[in-house]
Amino acid sequence: MQLNEILKELNSIIDSGRKVPGFNGKMMIDSERLAEIFRELSTSSDSGLNEAQLIITQKESILEQAQLEANRIKDQAQNNAFEIQENANMARTEKLSDSDIIREAEETAEKIVQKSHEDAQNIVQDAQKQAFNLISESESRASDQRDGANRYSREVLSSLEERLSDVLGQVRRGLDTLGSDQKMSVDGSNGNQKIVS
Repeated sequence: MQLNEILKELNSIIDSGRKVPGFNGKMMIDSERLAEIFRELSTSSDSGLNEAQLIITQKESILEQAQLEANRIKDQAQNNAFEIQENANMARTEKLSDSDIIREAEETAEKIVQKSHEDAQNIVQDAQKQAFNLISESESRASDQRDGANRYSREVLSSLEERLSDVLGQVRRGLDTLGSDQKMSVDGSNGNQKIVS
């Protein structure tokens, strides 16, 4: 049963209550229906907590996916750097036939290696930044969802607590009234006057 339905049922219980004459608007209500509503409320609260737990689980899944993506990007960057370095080494080896060519090839290879290290470092840094941004965004989104779910649960439970408190107060006053009516009836039977509600 949804929250709106529970509130309507509580209103229905209040509306169907019978006023006790001479007791300033106090009324008797159906305690079995009230107990049934209380059970429904307990079930509804459990589903709200389950939903909050699901949000937390989703956050952990998002963080795990972000970490996997960061690792994939980092591995790819390292593979690219290794491939560039291997190509540079192969190019240098092929040009070992002449000393001038060797010198030029070594200088070029050194530049290529240096450039590949710089490129690889930049790629790794970019991958780490992207991973960090993904993780931060996921944590923020999951935190917002969890906070929203907690706020909603608190509001619903506080509202229901107030309503139940009012209804239980009316039930107690009704029972107190019935108890004092019976006492007046018994006391009155000893004299000439009998008070019956």
